[in-house]
Amino acid sequence: MTLPRVFLSHGVVLYLGAGFAADAHSHHAVQLVLGHDELMIELDGRRRRSRAVLVPANVRHAFDASNTTIALMLFERHLARGIATERAAKGSDPRSLEAALAGVTIPSRGISASTAMKWCDDVLSRLGVVALSARGLTRATRDAIAYVDKALPGTPRLADAAAIAGLSPSRLTHRFTAELGIPFRRFVVWSRLLRAVDVSRRGASLTEAAVESGFSDVAHLSRAFRATFGLTPSSFLPWVELVASPGWVPAQASSWRPERSSASRPAR
Repeated sequence: MTLPRVFLSHGVVLYLGAGFAADAHSHHAVQLVLGHDELMIELDGRRRRSRAVLVPANVRHAFDASNTTIALMLFERHLARGIATERAAKGSDPRSLEAALAGVTIPSRGISASTAMKWCDDVLSRLGVVALSARGLTRATRDAIAYVDKALPGTPRLADAAAIAGLSPSRLTHRFTAELGIPFRRFVVWSRLLRAVDVSRRGASLTEAAVESGFSDVAHLSRAFRATFGLTPSSFLPWVELVASPGWVPAQASSWRPERSSASRPAR
């Protein structure tokens, strides 16, 4: 079986690979699914066949793409790109969505991470969603990001980040949203999730990943994954590749190292 590729950055998930069936569910992210061939979609109580579906956040939906290759994209609804995609989702109809994405092909598995994310932006541009420009960050924002990295697995606080950045909390919140496209508190949530992915991919159990990223336990980590992605960590983590966003690098637990062999590691 050909394994999928899954790319993860702050506010964006891109899955490329074999399609699958998903029972009725909802999650906090805005979702766009594009198939090589048509898939079965259930949305707003109606079933239909289409090559693409765009689902607003927290809307119950189901789909069956078992017989085709898909690109599945999830966008953080509080991030600037997610807000614009949510607006497009609420204002689009199936026919206009298919027309806008006509001619778009699913990338090959050999695509690089940076090219995959650019492909994501190109798809969104067809829906009228323009990505933030890749510009440098101000020193205050870089200092706040560095603080979050160092504060994990503890609790990064807006007031402490603002003090380090030399700004008021409200000003830092505005700066974060303007420069990164995501509010500070949601940035912290995504930093925890990315930290958990990073630790897990370097050999940690889910328990260790949860503790190292600041979640109280595996159940807390699982709830965060389900709420954000609609997926459990165990079904998501094996294939994830972290992708740096313009201007900053995802938080990493550089000091963590496995303390025991995989044979003695707790089951995930």
